[in-house]
Amino acid sequence: MRTVDFSRYCQTSSGDPGLIQKRTGHLIARMEELGETGLSVTGGMDPVLGIGRVAIKLPKPDAVTAVGLLANQWHIRIDPPAADGTLLLSVTISVSFEDIDYFQAAVMNLIWP
Repeated sequence: MRTVDFSRYCQTSSGDPGLIQKRTGHLIARMEELGETGLSVTGGMDPVLGIGRVAIKLPKPDAVTAVGLLANQWHIRIDPPAADGTLLLSVTISVSFEDIDYFQAAVMNLIWP
């Protein structure tokens, strides 16, 4: 079973900044594909940490439920949501393009069960 870690505690910031930036862009693009559902996304590189940071807000389910389902059903780790329901994802060198596509599929299953 695939395990994906988007938490801020996951890994170090070492790695090719260009590759991390491409992966961050890939995650943003995958989430933008779901924009018609009401999902919103913003993000970019954090120059201090050397990682990508992507914020998403799901139309449903609520953020706490979403974090639990992502962890339990798809083995995707995300930090607890912000007070406004925003999920903040950290993109490091250990997050692959395939992991991002897997995450998109999981989010689609949350929105369209």
